[in-house]
Amino acid sequence: GGAVGGDQDHMILDTTTAPQEQAQHHGVSKVTSNSSSSSWNKSATSILHSDTNILKKTQTSKRHPAQSSSSSLGEASSSFKLKKTLVIGQMEMDDEGEGENGGTEPKKNSSNESVESSERMEGVILQGPKKPLVVLDGANVAYAYAKVAVLSANAKVQPDSYGIVVAANYFRERDVRVLVVLPAPWLHHSGSTHEACLKNLSGLIVTAPSRDDDDAYAMTIARREDGRTKAYVLSNDKFRDAIQREPSWGSWLTEHRISYAFGDIGSHDDYGDPEYDLIPNPRHDLIQAIERKTAG
Repeated sequence: GGAVGGDQDHMILDTTTAPQEQAQHHGVSKVTSNSSSSSWNKSATSILHSDTNILKKTQTSKRHPAQSSSSSLGEASSSFKLKKTLVIGQMEMDDEGEGENGGTEPKKNSSNESVESSERMEGVILQGPKKPLVVLDGANVAYAYAKVAVLSANAKVQPDSYGIVVAANYFRERDVRVLVVLPAPWLHHSGSTHEACLKNLSGLIVTAPSRDDDDAYAMTIARREDGRTKAYVLSNDKFRDAIQREPSWGSWLTEHRISYAFGDIGSHDDYGDPEYDLIPNPRHDLIQAIERKTAG
């Protein structure tokens, strides 16, 4: 409506200029000129009010057809094409639905909602169901790897964090998500050999606070995630203390704990040195599914 009003004001001002110039040319007094200008301005105001009334009547015709008149629509169509265009645009929006507070907004399209939902959920929907998760009992795995080279089961060994890397890579290469739970002191000491060894697993390590039970963290993460997808704990620990505190853990661990071993079956690391391979329990359901997928 603003564009139309602006054009008419411009037209009226051009017209009022002419009588003033003519009056001055013929020696008519300034009072006559001002009176003429006032008359034209009143005419301009009258026309603008008329435009507004026609626009209101036309907009009313959509919401209250019984109260509208065809003459108002015809008048708007013949005299003010731009206004009619704006009104038609308003009608098109009304046809699509009323928004909140009497405003207008397009009706929601179910197909558009699906697309928007997919974009918001990208990384989950586009990849299908969530991949299974294996939570590594990091300390248990590191000690098990170090013991492979020791003949005596009672010999004291220092944990070897490279075993965690080997175990994590086994599952990651087979399209299984991995998290590693470790006691915080393992990584928080400056110059720690564990920190240097595990730098490639950055973002996949959960550190349990000092003096906290890291086993409890591993089981809690896995059990919580198991509500969304399949989740397991890789550990040779029987978790007897945890089961004694919370008996319900027993049946869950029977199905979700994966035991394992390390063995020398001819593999080598990136530098050509021999390394032990992870051999997870071949009778576990997840491992059988992985092996079938690999063989297929």
